[in-house]
Amino acid sequence: MNNVEERVTYLEGRVKEQGHMVNGIREAMASLEARIDRRLEQFEQRMEQRFGLVEQHFIGIDARLGRMTSLLVGLLIAVIAGMGGIIAAILQH
Repeated sequence: MNNVEERVTYLEGRVKEQGHMVNGIREAMASLEARIDRRLEQFEQRMEQRFGLVEQHFIGIDARLGRMTSLLVGLLIAVIAGMGGIIAAILQH
């Protein structure tokens, strides 16, 4: 009978140890999850900053293209007017 009690006591001790190990694993997983969440949050913030910079860059490019388009349209109108003047001068001769 003593042998059975010793075995039961041994098994109870092992179950407690495994319970502690499971709790340790749970705590480690919670810590890992918190670290991953923080890292993802930092990554998202960096990406938002970078996308903001890229957006500002494209806004600057868009403004420059708008000015260049206006310049080209003005230049085209001046060339067409000049050609019209040349054609009118040729036709008067």
